[in-house]
Amino acid sequence: GASLCARCKGMWFPGAVLERHLGDLDPPRRRFDPSAWTHVQPDPVVACPQCDKGRLVLLERAGVEIDRCNRCKGVFLDAGELEALIEAVPTSVQARTQSTLESRTTWSVLVAEGIAEAVVYALASL
Repeated sequence: GASLCARCKGMWFPGAVLERHLGDLDPPRRRFDPSAWTHVQPDPVVACPQCDKGRLVLLERAGVEIDRCNRCKGVFLDAGELEALIEAVPTSVQARTQSTLESRTTWSVLVAEGIAEAVVYALASL
């Protein structure tokens, strides 16, 4: 699942976790599509905290910035980026998410209990 950096308060989401949750979307998607995002930093220099072989590519869409590893496909959200991502999700998508996931009754509960799922829905919905 997701992991929180105690030092910077950022969150890391492994690529495999995000890809697994993409199949739960309605309609299902097999992959996160980075081509829909703007590449803010063309030459990534920060090493991936997970695989240590890839580089974090800074992507932006709808005012939200994420760092995505060009190798393992994990996503890092700096402190505050998670909130910005969740806030950027259209209300209609939040409502559809609530009705799709019967075990969770509100968007805030989805975010609290299923953070990786919430991030996948948000990334795919912007």
